[in-house]
Amino acid sequence: ENASGYYVWHIDSDDWVETNAVELLLDTAVAKSADMVVFDKRTVYENKAIGSHDVIGSRKEEYVRRLMHRESMLAVWGKFCRRELFTAHGVRFIEGIGYGEDFAVSPRIAYFADKIVKLDRLLYNYVQYNAGAYTNNLSMRSVESVVKATAVLRDFFLTVPDSDIYSPWIPRMEMKTKLALMLAGGTEVRQAAWALYPDLDWRD
Repeated sequence: ENASGYYVWHIDSDDWVETNAVELLLDTAVAKSADMVVFDKRTVYENKAIGSHDVIGSRKEEYVRRLMHRESMLAVWGKFCRRELFTAHGVRFIEGIGYGEDFAVSPRIAYFADKIVKLDRLLYNYVQYNAGAYTNNLSMRSVESVVKATAVLRDFFLTVPDSDIYSPWIPRMEMKTKLALMLAGGTEVRQAAWALYPDLDWRD
């Protein structure tokens, strides 16, 4: 709400970015007239750091599908965006969604982007030794947040003008949500995740 620049970049308070990251991202966005620049991350543990490279595909629709199906990096901090993607379309982080907030936002802003480009540089350092981070504390509240985020996306992609492209991907999106929760949580979380979306056809 307070940003005034042409582009916006979200950065988590416990992470850090490379010294020249903003310059590289801005130069790429301007040179390629991009609405969104996607880049790579380095996951930082207590005793090591591992780089990983994101994939966006050749068309915007493919990237949106990859985000819906958790096949590309969901984090909003991994996307350098034209601010208007948020302001012109009313895309905001949603009250009550903590764990899973990026999942509710990233596919929607990608949908509104006319041009998305990939910069093959490790620019973001994602800290994973913070014991208080959301990703290290998957609870029943986290399950509720992810389910709510999935419902936001379902409602969104069922109502966009070109929903015929995106709506067939919704069942797999729900299945991927269910599987992600089952793999990440303890016994209680796994049981709750197993009960989700009982009408899914696993053959899809």
